[in-house]
Parts: sequence; structure tokens; C-alpha cells
Amino acid sequence: MGMQDVLDIVMLGRSCRNTSNIKNRQPLSKIYVCADKKADLSEGLLEIAKDELNVKAVEYLNDASRFVSYKIKPQLKTLGPKYGKNLGLIRKLFETANANEIVLTVKSGKTYKCNFEGVDFEFTLDDLLISSESAEGFTADSANGLTVVLDTVITEELKKEGEVRELISKIQSMRKEAGFEVTDKINVYYQTESEDLKVAIETDDLKSVVLALSVEMGEKDGFTKEIDVNGNKITVTVVKA
Repeated sequence: MGMQDVLDIVMLGRSCRNTSNIKNRQPLSKIYVCADKKADLSEGLLEIAKDELNVKAVEYLNDASRFVSYKIKPQLKTLGPKYGKNLGLIRKLFETANANEIVLTVKSGKTYKCNFEGVDFEFTLDDLLISSESAEGFTADSANGLTVVLDTVITEELKKEGEVRELISKIQSMRKEAGFEVTDKINVYYQTESEDLKVAIETDDLKSVVLALSVEMGEKDGFTKEIDVNGNKITVTVVKA
């Protein structure tokens, strides 16, 4: 696996985040990668995938069936002309066959071939109506012989880390809007009723990234905005030090 594989993993991982409505700034614990070829990413490429998807770890799987299951129905406009009187047999086949195996085959660009009750069949991606269901706490997507499963469970620790990242992003935007130079040191003042945000805004990581000499609760004349972080409000003022 090389850079193209990394790009495919990142594309599918982002699709999983979008499906789950989880912002990329929210760290997550793990993605699982299931490929029809040996997964052998270098450490550097692995770090790119983890950074782009903001996950702590990548685990490789031989089979993603414990995370995602597919259901398939015949696409009548393509299979009707080809198999006509055998459409009923195809429906019976799809009810009893390994749908995951069929879907992964056709999604990799190959043709799925089989013999069912004495009749030979060939199916491509265009011949199937596919629906999928992910296991609780996970979201999956597939393309090009690759399946990526995202662990969408947000622990308390991950939640706190996500709040810090969200605040960093918003305060960095405030610095630009206020016209500060990239190297300008600032002081930060805030007001909030959220205990979680009080903790998040006073972390050393936040102070270091936004170049804050101090972060204090209170009001001050300066560039001020109300920020929403996961439904909690915090009013932040930035002042050049």
C-alpha cells in the first residue's frame, strides 16, 4: 500500500465522519482498515492517515463483517434484460448468499460470478441495489476494494481534547479577525457557565498554540466573541499583550 491507499483511507474515513456528523477537530480512538490486499503502510504514511483523520490508532482487519453488514436487491433495469425469467431466482439467491462477499467483490470493480440452482449468474456494481448497516458505535464505508470502519464512540477524555481543539481553532480565527500578527503574544479573558469549557480554555496546550501569556476569567476591553462548543457557550476576549 502506498500514497494512493492513504488517500483512499482518508477519503473513506472522512465520509464516515460526515455520516456520523462528527467534526474532524474531534479526536477519535481508532479506525479499522480492511483491504483485499496486504496492508503494509510505512510508519510515515500511517501517521499521515492518522493526522488527516484525527484518530489515535489504525488497526488492520482481514474481515470487516463484525462491523458492517450489507443487504442487496436486484437492479431491475440492468438484470431484467439479462436474466428476465430468472429474476425470482436472483432474489432467492440474494436472500441466502453472503451479501458482504458480493458487495466487496463488485465494489472493487470485479464481476461476481456464481452458479445458483443450476443457473450461471454474473453481477457488477450496476446490477445491485445496496444498503448497509453498521454496528452500534461504528460507521463504515467502502470503495476500491477497501473498507474503513470508524469507531465513533467519544469517551470523556476524547470529548475534553475535542473541546480544547475547537477553542484553539476559534481563538486562532479571532486573532486573525482582530488583525494581530502571527507572532503577537495575547492575553485571553473569558466568561462561561460551563465547567468543562473553563477547564479546556485554561490548558497549557491552548495557551501555547494561541501564544497566550495569560488566560483569565473575567471581562476586558478587546476583540470579543461568543463561541459555541458542542452546545455550550463561552464569551472570549483577546487582547494584544
